[in-house]
Amino acid sequence: MGPGFLDTLRDLQLTAVGVAADAEGPTVASLREALKQNPVAFIFQPGAPFAVSHSVSPKRAAELAEVLAAHSERVWVVEDDSIGPLARSESPSIGSHLAGQVIRIRSYCKAFGIDVRTSVLAGSKELIDRTIALRSHGVGSNSRILQDTLAYLIGSAEAQASVSSAKSIYAARRTALTNALRSEGVTVFAGPESVVVWVEVRDETDALLALARQGISVGAGSKSFVHAPSRPLLRISITQLPDDSVVIGQLARTIAQASSASTREYFD
Repeated sequence: MGPGFLDTLRDLQLTAVGVAADAEGPTVASLREALKQNPVAFIFQPGAPFAVSHSVSPKRAAELAEVLAAHSERVWVVEDDSIGPLARSESPSIGSHLAGQVIRIRSYCKAFGIDVRTSVLAGSKELIDRTIALRSHGVGSNSRILQDTLAYLIGSAEAQASVSSAKSIYAARRTALTNALRSEGVTVFAGPESVVVWVEVRDETDALLALARQGISVGAGSKSFVHAPSRPLLRISITQLPDDSVVIGQLARTIAQASSASTREYFD
């Protein structure tokens, strides 16, 4: 999950309960265990854009819906579809089984650009009405110009062709970086729909500092999970990577050095 999302939960003084995942998405057993703490909502990323290794299968989404339906208290489901049309295929939705308690938020910023600051909501009428009311009372509004722009882009064949091209380019960049890192002996993870690559390092802080000194900005794994991962990880976005294989190779070598050496060893 994006660190900004977790920061928002902390700012709101909300307690997050982690749900473990396997190759098909959040596990049934882990969700059942989390529900014992009586949460008000299950935050779900069906497209798995930041997954370490998994994607979400339709079968798993249906199984999660069964668990939620059987729970004694109604639990709202918030589906964060942050990559939207950049996904290779339409990601599954718990809303197909529990429409009355699911809201899906689809972002188009990653597909059409950060300036299109407009998302689309679908799902539970109650949740959508409550969202509109909260925004209205807080004098929140969406630009009609941006709404019209997004509507045009969604229906534009030219825009869809650009998105299709971006899917292929991002997939190629993900593959190029993971292959280059593995050839350098680095342990690397990336889900099939992920827009990030996860790199295992000896020490997170040392690796972050080492890369920052080289002008390379990456994310800290400790800020990207509800519970810190068992092994230190760094998060590398694939969207801004170069397409030059030579540069990718150089980047992989730099990351490999940072992942295995302490800061002092790296710069001595």
